[in-house]
Amino acid sequence: MGDRVRVRPGILRPQYEWGPVTARSVGTILQIRDESECIVNFPEHGRWRGVLSEMVREGEPLPPAAERVMGLDDWMQAAFHKVSMMGFEEEAALAALERACCQETTEVNRLAAAISILVR
Repeated sequence: MGDRVRVRPGILRPQYEWGPVTARSVGTILQIRDESECIVNFPEHGRWRGVLSEMVREGEPLPPAAERVMGLDDWMQAAFHKVSMMGFEEEAALAALERACCQETTEVNRLAAAISILVR
């Protein structure tokens, strides 16, 4: 408890939903329940309910993009592969997909937005 955390990059939809919390939000763990759930105090939402496996400590180094994408859903893995095969650097590709997933609701729009981010 007391750790500063954010939702793990690549989580498109947390188990208990986003509410006003975003992928960029940073909060403090207030409580851990049943060793799998947590209550986080985010500036946008006090007492936000989350799953520990969907959280990452703020500032914790992440493994390379190719390793991180393996834990993500099937769509994100396929999109990452497509964008990487276009010749974009893997870290930039994953970052663009994560950003696009926060901005767009459909898979087609997410992929188009990610590519648009990468070609700017």
